[in-house]
Order: sequence, then C-alpha cells, then structure tokens
Amino acid sequence: MSAFATMSTQAIELDLSGLTSVLAVILGIGVVILLVWMWRIGHQLETGIEPGAEQSAPPAAPVASTVGDEVRR
Repeated sequence: MSAFATMSTQAIELDLSGLTSVLAVILGIGVVILLVWMWRIGHQLETGIEPGAEQSAPPAAPVASTVGDEVRR
C-alpha cells in the first residue's frame, strides 16, 4: 500500500510556476485598483463631495440678448 502511495505522489508533479506568475499579476492589479479606489474616497472626503455626486461646472451666467431685454438660458 505504501508503494502505491509513493507512486501516486510522484505522478502528481505539477509545474506551478506559470500559475504563481498569473496569480501575482492578478494580485498586483487588484492592489493598484484598491489604492486608486482608496485615493478617490480620500479625495472626496477632503473636498466634501458627496459619494455618488458628480463634479460639474458651475451653471453658466445668463447671456443678454442684443435684440431686446430678453435673457437667454
């Protein structure tokens, strides 16, 4: 029985170097995404922007018409 276990253990010899490289790349990408996400949250907290609110330019001032006293919006 021990001979069978020894042979089956030797038969399961995997090359995991490619797998570890792929996992390292995925982990690196995840860390970068996490850091960017944390930076955005910190920036929103510092500037007082509500989460989910988009930054937009202030509304433009109305432009006076040259034809009369009408104001275009």
